[in-house]
Amino acid sequence: MTRICQLGHPVLRTIAAPVIEPIDNSVWRLVRDMHRVLLDEKGIGIAAPQIGVSKQVFIVAPNQVVNPPYTSLDTGLVVINPTISALTDTVTHEWEGCLSIPGIRGYIPRRCHILVEYTTLNGERVSETYTDFTARIFLHEYDHLMGLVFLDRVESIKTDVITDQFYDELMADSE
Repeated sequence: MTRICQLGHPVLRTIAAPVIEPIDNSVWRLVRDMHRVLLDEKGIGIAAPQIGVSKQVFIVAPNQVVNPPYTSLDTGLVVINPTISALTDTVTHEWEGCLSIPGIRGYIPRRCHILVEYTTLNGERVSETYTDFTARIFLHEYDHLMGLVFLDRVESIKTDVITDQFYDELMADSE
């Protein structure tokens, strides 16, 4: 069984290599492995470095639904060799967690309107814009490809890092 690489594993601090042949069977096998781990862990996104593969591939699944053909946010979107640019200077702060850093959340600033260019599993290069929560997932997963984790974006370790247990209590109190 494929395991999630935890904080401290060197692959999480390495810039991932571009995928040379996006429609190769090895990429499909990688996506199947990522898909299985994402479902097992009940995540909303996963990057190839998180399962020990330093390649520029991630899956975004904001609804925790991941099924072939992996071509939309409704079925889980596979993103290969992405470039991301901000379309606004507006930054929002939200709590984020990560499969590679279990039990910890950070209050992370991110741009809330982005342009993403990427290659699909079919080898097609596409360009799409995303906002708000979906943009946040893309940026979080893209960071993994750049050798970063969400803790690198924390502005104050004193106020912006909490445990999942405290986060759950905080969210329950706000309802």
